[in-house]
Amino acid sequence: MKRGISILLALGLILGSFATAFADPATTDIKFEGEEIRLSVEDVVQKMTTEGTAAETVRLNKLSDEAIANGYKENYDTLKAMQDYINSLPYNMVIAAGMVGQGTGVEATIVKMTRDFAKANLETNHEADLNKLEMSIYQLYYQTLLAQESLKVTWENYVNKKNTLALVQKKYSLGAASRLEVTTAENMLVAADKDLHDARGNWYADRMNFNMQAGYPLLANTVLTQEISPVAMPSVTLDEAIASALAKRNEIGSVKFGMDVQELLWSHVQLTKSPKNSEYQKQNVSYLQMKQASENISTQIELGIRADYLTLAKKKQAIGAADSTIALAASAYHIQQVSYELGACTLQDLNDTLANLNAAKLGKVSAVCDYNLAVQQYIFDMGVGTTRVDL
Repeated sequence: MKRGISILLALGLILGSFATAFADPATTDIKFEGEEIRLSVEDVVQKMTTEGTAAETVRLNKLSDEAIANGYKENYDTLKAMQDYINSLPYNMVIAAGMVGQGTGVEATIVKMTRDFAKANLETNHEADLNKLEMSIYQLYYQTLLAQESLKVTWENYVNKKNTLALVQKKYSLGAASRLEVTTAENMLVAADKDLHDARGNWYADRMNFNMQAGYPLLANTVLTQEISPVAMPSVTLDEAIASALAKRNEIGSVKFGMDVQELLWSHVQLTKSPKNSEYQKQNVSYLQMKQASENISTQIELGIRADYLTLAKKKQAIGAADSTIALAASAYHIQQVSYELGACTLQDLNDTLANLNAAKLGKVSAVCDYNLAVQQYIFDMGVGTTRVDL
């Protein structure tokens, strides 16, 4: 009997220690420490495009492009039948393999064309890489900013629900509210507290991800300072934006080069192969496909710019609508607060107008972030773009 009691006591102590060791988790357990690091979006772009893994990748891509353009090659002494080997490769792989000067005839011409194309596109490829990296930085920043601002709105909601509970309790003490209303207000505060914890958890997760991506310690005390206001549109007309894109976009040069190579191959095959030959048919199909791409690329680029422009118009209008909605929701909430104090509306009416105000505030933040990202994409699209070409 004593042995049984001892076992039970020991088990109780063990379970008690587990209860202590495995306390309920809370978002407040995560502490962001150190001096506050205040960051605008420009600060983060400057940092992430000059240091860190992503910036190093862009730098290495440029070195690789330069090596290809200069005809650096590995040792192919062990390869047999070099001419046959080259003939088996697509034109872009010939230069990637570094076999400059190894072929003769049409193959040698394509190798030279490819190397010349690579040299001519070193800077535009590098710019496209930087644009792509910068766009990803903007997306990271605004995603984190949205979580940061969402927490602020959720905190304001919690404070308002707390004030509402105090008001209901006061009315209850005066006999102007029921016990059910007090319980309802208490439940509303509990729900607001849960929303606050959820928003804080989302912000903490996004903040840690931001710190990691931006090259800061995981728990660095970073604070994003960008104002929630729309950025300025580029001072160019739509026609000027289209003309700029048609003159600069990486994709247009790539397709044009592909067409030049395909025309050379097709002419060569027509002179050296029978129309019944499989190589003849294959090159014919490739030529027609490249011809279609070459004819459509300018239209596709123009379509993309026009679509970007229409998207910007819709997103800018959404900001204006959000401002109007906030003003209306704030006015309605104030009126309902007064009305509830006077007994002219229900607690549910008051809660509904507060929910509308919160949604309007979050809608404004989301609309501005979406618009600012769209403006940046538009700027890149009217230039080199964000797509590198294969060299």
